[in-house]
Amino acid sequence: MPLIERVFDENFGVYGVRKVWRQLLREGHHVARCTVARLMKSLGLQGVIASLRPHQLATVPGGWRFSTACPATPPRVRVQAGCAVTG
Repeated sequence: MPLIERVFDENFGVYGVRKVWRQLLREGHHVARCTVARLMKSLGLQGVIASLRPHQLATVPGGWRFSTACPATPPRVRVQAGCAVTG
């Protein structure tokens, strides 16, 4: 259990069961993944879950809001006989 806590703490508490297990294997500690899961659960350790929200933020007068994904679309331009015609 000290090994699991050490790996978890060295990685800023973001590693979940799979990453802790893989790190232990890299260090030469052969242990089953289900054992790591059981011990992490008994210690109350849980990795960080990835966010599904957009990470790009923009400032507005009232605080923060999510920015738009795409800028306003430019007007269509078609080329006709060497000169651009808007419309």
